[in-house]
Amino acid sequence: MTEAESRRHSDLAPDRMPEEAPEVIAAAVPGLPGGLRARIPGPQDIAALVRLLAQQRRWACPAAGSAIDRESVREVVSGPASWTRRHVVVESAADDPAAGGPLIATASVHDRAAGRTMIEVVIDPEARDADELA
Repeated sequence: MTEAESRRHSDLAPDRMPEEAPEVIAAAVPGLPGGLRARIPGPQDIAALVRLLAQQRRWACPAAGSAIDRESVREVVSGPASWTRRHVVVESAADDPAAGGPLIATASVHDRAAGRTMIEVVIDPEARDADELA
C-alpha cells in the first residue's frame, strides 16, 4: 500500500468520522419503523454486536453453535479491518447509545476490490420490527 493509500484509509477509521456522520447515516436509512434510529457503531458496541451476531447464528443454524470471536468483531468494526468497511446499527430510539443497549440490526458494506462489494445485513429475528426492517 502506498503512503497516499495508507493516509486515505486512515482517514476512514471510525475515530476520524466527521461529527455530522450520525445524522448523515440516519438520513441514509429512510423508512425505519417508528421508534428506531440508525447510527454508526463504535468500540462501545462490540459486546452488543457479538450478542446480536450470536443470536442470529443460533437462530439460523442451531447445530453450528453460537460462538462469535469478539476480537474479530472489534477489528472489523473499529480496528484496521474497518478501513474498507462501512457499518450502521439500528437500535430503539429510547435506548441510550452510551449504555450499550440491545441492537436490533446491523448492516455493513465491505469494499473488497474494484467491482466487488460484500453487503451483510443481520436483523434480530425476535425483534418486534424484524419483518418491517428486512
